[in-house]
Amino acid sequence: MGVTDPAEAAAVRRTLGELARYFVASAIALGVDTGLYALGLRLHLGYQFAAILGFGGGLSVAYLISVRWAFQTRRVRDARLEFVVFAAIGLLGLLMTEALLWLQIDVLHLGPLPAKLVAACGVFLFNFGARKCVLFKARPAGRSPALP
Repeated sequence: MGVTDPAEAAAVRRTLGELARYFVASAIALGVDTGLYALGLRLHLGYQFAAILGFGGGLSVAYLISVRWAFQTRRVRDARLEFVVFAAIGLLGLLMTEALLWLQIDVLHLGPLPAKLVAACGVFLFNFGARKCVLFKARPAGRSPALP
């Protein structure tokens, strides 16, 4: 059963386009994140701190690409507030990443880099969904530019 309403079909196409662009943005951010993570491991910071280092770099790249290219609609006009919410969602993703890294490395005894890449897949879907719903979705008519 397909979408027959033209407005719904356009919304689905827009969301799929944003998902594809966000995937590209996230892949670039993941490259920065993973590079900094690997650097942190080489510096013997431990995987927990290396993940935080990577997170900071990846978060910045993901935000810049997201607001400039990936998403068509912005719900919050204040860029500082938008970044804080974007980062807060990212922090939830970081907590998920840390839990998944612990599970895979300390419990399942996988290597740190493969574990990081596996964790990134689930966290990518969480981050897209949360950021799309909270930050990059059109405001309902008559709503203020603050958060919903």
